[in-house]
Amino acid sequence: MRLSCSLTPFILLFFLFLVAPAVSSGVAILRTDYYQKTCPDFNKIVRDAVIAKQGQQPTTAAGTLRLFFHDCFLEGCDASVLIVTNSFNKAERDDDLNDSLPGDAFDIVNRIKTALELSCPGV
Repeated sequence: MRLSCSLTPFILLFFLFLVAPAVSSGVAILRTDYYQKTCPDFNKIVRDAVIAKQGQQPTTAAGTLRLFFHDCFLEGCDASVLIVTNSFNKAERDDDLNDSLPGDAFDIVNRIKTALELSCPGV
């Protein structure tokens, strides 16, 4: 089965948002309809954001995969690489090893997170 180019980034982010956290937390139950009741437009919101960003910057999917690889590699997929530095702590994303992580990968995660929070507050 061959996937269209516009669908591939969506599948990547779907994996990163739903499968990776479940695997890292030791939960064995994965469901594609996890947000069906609490945020019915979840899939559409993620898909639309990824397709729009991928159209603007074709390396977004690859950069996002790399971003989540860096997050998941040592301690599991805990989104720690997304935390920003503050006056009390230097964040993982600002570590020398992560200097080359692409900004557009952080951007697409922030765009999706914002869109989901606006559409489905508190979920």
